[in-house]
Amino acid sequence: MPTELPALPNSDISGVIGLCGTAATMLDPSRTDMRNVHPLDVHPLGPNGNPDPATDPGTIAFTQAENRELRAEVDRLRADRDRLADIHRQIMDLLGTHNSDRLLHDLRNLLNERALFKALADTLPD
Repeated sequence: MPTELPALPNSDISGVIGLCGTAATMLDPSRTDMRNVHPLDVHPLGPNGNPDPATDPGTIAFTQAENRELRAEVDRLRADRDRLADIHRQIMDLLGTHNSDRLLHDLRNLLNERALFKALADTLPD
């Protein structure tokens, strides 16, 4: 049978869920809206945080690292695109087609012809 949890007063809730300082005041039931909470009270950098994220060294470093990761991803995707384009060109050469829109059609025809030849070969006496 499940046990009931003891009732905690609202003042103890912030300690239970790990909130402290001004962030815990948001759980105060006497506050009816978030307009009573000043944005700098809950800012991750604290009330003395840098108000301009464009000059914040942490934001700049994060943006530069993200930029490097995105450039690496773009380079990887370009390499994949070039490799796939080369394979596409080779398949077109092998099938003897010059129109890439007809590539799937020609490939299906080739596979159907192979299936027909295989069925014909199976009907021939040994």
